[in-house]
Amino acid sequence: MKILFVDDEEKMLRSIRRSMLSYPHETFFARTAREGLASLAENEPDVVVSDFLMPEVGGYEFLEQARKASPSVVRIMLSGYADEAMAKRALLTGVASSCLLKPIETQDLVGVLERIHAAKTAIRDPNLRAVMMATGTLPVLPDRHRHVLELMEQDRDVRDIAVVVEGDAVMSTDILKLANSAYYGRPGSVRSVKEALVRIGLLSARSIVFSLAVLGDAHLDHAARQRITALWDHSARTNRLMLLFFRRIKQKRIPEVCLSMGLVHHIGMFFVYARMHEQFEKILAQASGDSAVTLVEAERQVIGTTHAEIGGYLLDLWSFPQLLVEAALFHHAPLQPQLPERDRMILAMLHIADHYAWTTLDSPDRHTQDTAIDEAIYQTAELNPDQIEPILAELD
Repeated sequence: MKILFVDDEEKMLRSIRRSMLSYPHETFFARTAREGLASLAENEPDVVVSDFLMPEVGGYEFLEQARKASPSVVRIMLSGYADEAMAKRALLTGVASSCLLKPIETQDLVGVLERIHAAKTAIRDPNLRAVMMATGTLPVLPDRHRHVLELMEQDRDVRDIAVVVEGDAVMSTDILKLANSAYYGRPGSVRSVKEALVRIGLLSARSIVFSLAVLGDAHLDHAARQRITALWDHSARTNRLMLLFFRRIKQKRIPEVCLSMGLVHHIGMFFVYARMHEQFEKILAQASGDSAVTLVEAERQVIGTTHAEIGGYLLDLWSFPQLLVEAALFHHAPLQPQLPERDRMILAMLHIADHYAWTTLDSPDRHTQDTAIDEAIYQTAELNPDQIEPILAELD
């Protein structure tokens, strides 16, 4: 993996250079945004790590330029506590996939780079790339959807964003539907798109915009549309359960990056439903009835990859936060050793929420989902069935 570090402090660059000597990654270093962009063009790194505070062109602006120059590069921002608001904005708008607080220990930096390497390895699987290319074109955002995302990136007033959203009936309906769901409390109380955006947050709204791009203009029969409706319901229920796990059981505030985790973890499944319909029917046939073949195994047999890998590919392509990329990639196998303990716990919680959301849903595909949760996943999530069962009634 090739990594570019950009920092105006020579002392910091020397420290990083020394710390990276024992790791098998190819590294490049730059002291200004201009040098960073030149290195980006010349060396084509997989990851860019940039300090936030730099003279002339700051880290946020540099990462914005890096994204335009090389959309596939993973962007990491280093910031201090005083820059927390800007770091949060970078994550919400996709300018950065991870933000790390300075001073950062070498082992923490290397840990982040190793988890990115693991995700990139899965995403670059030749079978996955062949499948994505065989579908023709990747999901493309309509002009109005792209305009909404641009306004979010510009940190525009929510009223300006709402005006554009209201021009698209499907986007407006889905955002209002989510805001009025039980997940956000007081179902049915939100009347305007502006109020809905405030309630669900921009990261969740961003997730809906990209989900609609996945569905695109696919011509779906009645059965396929029913499946997609059920999958939307399942995703909202998973999202709701994540909130309840934190609020009711752990009695903690849910991390902001987790607020839309349930909405996006099955983005790859939406892609398979909408764009690989014939193959999906074969997948269902293999994973149905008394078959011992799981859905994931059937996917790999039929299409050579899985909905989890497709989802990780898409969220990485669209610059979602690293933890959400991993949520899509690893929601069926959350005990990834490269992840820090906190994030393994969160993905274990997602795996459990995903399972219980299916058990509460009357879906034709429910029987194809995982039927049991490994005890190690309960332990990692610090949850148990006795705690979960009482809160399932809150999903309806």
